[in-house]
Amino acid sequence: MVRALTSRQLGIDIGVAAVLVIIAIAYTAQTGYIGFAETAVSFGLGAALALRRFSPPLALGFAWLIALLQMMLRQDPGLADLAILPILYSTAAYGPSVLRWLGFASTFVGAGIATLYTVTVPALLSYATPSVIYDGLRAGLNGELATAAQSTLIVFTGSLAVFILSWVLGVLTRAFSRSEASRAAQAAAENDRLLAEQAVIVEQERNRIARDMHDIVAHSLAVVIAQADGARYLHAASAMGPVEGADDLVGDSLTTIATTARGALADVRVLLGELRHQESTAPQPGLGELDDLAAQFRSTGLAVELHSSGIPSPLGATRELAVYRIVQEALTNTLRHADQSKPVVVALDWGREDLWLTVTSALLADRGAAAADLAMPARAPSAAVTADRSAMTYAGHGIPGMVERAALAGGHLAAAPRGTLFVVSAQLPVPAESVATASVSTESDTAQAATQAATA
Repeated sequence: MVRALTSRQLGIDIGVAAVLVIIAIAYTAQTGYIGFAETAVSFGLGAALALRRFSPPLALGFAWLIALLQMMLRQDPGLADLAILPILYSTAAYGPSVLRWLGFASTFVGAGIATLYTVTVPALLSYATPSVIYDGLRAGLNGELATAAQSTLIVFTGSLAVFILSWVLGVLTRAFSRSEASRAAQAAAENDRLLAEQAVIVEQERNRIARDMHDIVAHSLAVVIAQADGARYLHAASAMGPVEGADDLVGDSLTTIATTARGALADVRVLLGELRHQESTAPQPGLGELDDLAAQFRSTGLAVELHSSGIPSPLGATRELAVYRIVQEALTNTLRHADQSKPVVVALDWGREDLWLTVTSALLADRGAAAADLAMPARAPSAAVTADRSAMTYAGHGIPGMVERAALAGGHLAAAPRGTLFVVSAQLPVPAESVATASVSTESDTAQAATQAATA
């Protein structure tokens, strides 16, 4: 029944209604005597106009009441009756469904009553008495009756057209408002979707940086700790007696510690830079750096064997980084938890469509049973491992980080003990264009070999 309006909207409606009442009263006063009835009708229609947006049902009902009172007082239509048009507009634009259709029905009923009151009844009353009209109808439609009927049709059609036009404008305004609201809702939903996507991207970037930070810091600290322990043992041994080449070994350890720390510091600076910029400011490591990585671990005393079989194919920066980080994490875990007296084997097996990466290390004798609890199946979820830390502590971003890196690269990873060994096995897809290039290269080599054989 009542709509919420701002003070400005309510003030405008009251002001417009007041202006219409003043103009209507002034016009009636100029054309003739204005009495209480004319003034009351003008103020009543003005009040209905002022309520048209605040309460459309009340405005329509009050307008009908004033219109019936006007006819009962036998008042001629005036300028104040123009208030009916915006009231019909408001019933369609702001009213509920029932009121909207009541307004539509009011256009026909109002047009009919207005035509009868202003044209038909006065014409018939001025034409003749009821008996004369009856005799004229029995004798046939004469010229006066034909004129009255024609005037009735014209006035009814015109009134109905004006009333319906006001009502239709209200319907169009309502449809336009709903369309604007729908577009605004769609824009808000799209904005929420973009914000959600941005939040997901930011979270993914944070997770990536966290994995990189873990790989860099864990690897570097493992190397530094191993070298520092070696230098400390040499120093202790030298205190007990001379050790051949101890100074050189200590110097090599300190050099490795300094080099590893500088590299880690540079990598951390890159990651911190990525927190402020969207693009990386330095190239990411790939397959070409695996030899340097293996040499770095060998300097700690860990025997690393790097093997490759098959025909290498370009993997792309993302997959090469995944391979590098998986090998780095696996070797770091080996350095910290595995039997360092036995070699760790890193094998790259290149197939036509997949690259199989395997890192095999030896378990310590007292940790083989507990390590079985840390098995990570292929396509395992990216979550922290909660198994017994006394066996092999791969918490945080360790094995779960390797699993997630493999998954993001389009492959999968499994990490599980096999007897006395702990095996990290990852499968990464080779891009289709790389497979096609390798096939063309193989066919070319085969054709060249056949040509050389034929020539020989």
